[in-house]
Amino acid sequence: MRRSVVICLFLALGPGLSYAQSSATIKMDHGEVTAGDRVTMAVTFDRPATCTQTVSIYLFGTSDSNGTPSLNFRGDVVDGKDTVTLSVTVPKDYHGEFHSLANNSFLFPCPGYSAGKPFMIPPVTLNVRGIPDPNKYPTKADVVLSLTQKQFLDTKVAELNDLSHQIDTRVERNGNDITELRTFLAGIVEKAEADLQVTERQYRTELLKPTDPLPSFFADFRRQYSDLHDELKAPIPGTSASVEQSPHLLYVHQTLKPRPPSQTPPRRGNLSGTSPAIARATKQSVDDNASAYGIVNSTGKPSRPEFHATIESLPTGATIYYRQAILPEFKVWPSKTDVPGVDFELATFVFKFHKDECEDEPVVTIDPYDDIHPDISVEFSQCRRK
Repeated sequence: MRRSVVICLFLALGPGLSYAQSSATIKMDHGEVTAGDRVTMAVTFDRPATCTQTVSIYLFGTSDSNGTPSLNFRGDVVDGKDTVTLSVTVPKDYHGEFHSLANNSFLFPCPGYSAGKPFMIPPVTLNVRGIPDPNKYPTKADVVLSLTQKQFLDTKVAELNDLSHQIDTRVERNGNDITELRTFLAGIVEKAEADLQVTERQYRTELLKPTDPLPSFFADFRRQYSDLHDELKAPIPGTSASVEQSPHLLYVHQTLKPRPPSQTPPRRGNLSGTSPAIARATKQSVDDNASAYGIVNSTGKPSRPEFHATIESLPTGATIYYRQAILPEFKVWPSKTDVPGVDFELATFVFKFHKDECEDEPVVTIDPYDDIHPDISVEFSQCRRK
């Protein structure tokens, strides 16, 4: 079932007639949609309308050879009502960002009047993903998510992908594990943590039933971001405190060299070609977080996303202990290896295997965000012959 993205606006009226609108406040100021989507805005006035009026809000795209594309959100607020839903269907040949501009939101006049009344709103941005070939779109899909839920998660994935790209860009400039890099990474983690908190609240209200618990992966990433933040605040491994020295001037002679041509490719900043472990760990958590939202989108299970595992051991007949990585206690699986297939909640899990005649107990940690169909296989190496 297709549904539309909802961008809620709460409009504050100034003194005077209902059509003398002067300002507005946007609750959600951006979204990710695909060309061809129907998008809506829910508008609430602070007083009922005194006549039936048409409300119009324009978002403008970047100018091209065909002019400046625009999206005109329109709807009628009925006499005596204080709410109205504005909507527009995005043309399939649109793409890129669309923004609200000053003096392009207004109320049509009441009967007997001639001039429309403009009102101001804060910036609103809608990012439209273009369709290269509309004929390649599928005609049906076996997904539970409505389009509104898909668009919500697509927006969250886009935000996390941007943070991941920022890490790549920073490491390319300088791949050394230095204080400046850790300060930058701490900022990325803080932004990811803040986004996670907001997403939790929106996920609970928009995607779940009142009695549904949050998926386990939210707690997973809360712990990961908290641990990363603690590590980034700690001293860099291998460094020690140094005695502060007084600054002094050093005179040098440097011969100026001509600048290279503007078309010369930029030189690498990261000459080592490597990325510090802490940068890789931060990027991995951000990428895993984005992957979790993508898995919910692809499986259509917002209340209980899962991964499906096959569990094997050599020799067979091993007892399986398992726990979510952030929890301290192991549970015992009711049957011994091999287990041809079993579902677990989408989260990082630790598996430990035991056989009475074997001294070693292999342990495997599964990160399901890269692969939701892992093959968990271990081999005992210190077993007594029967």
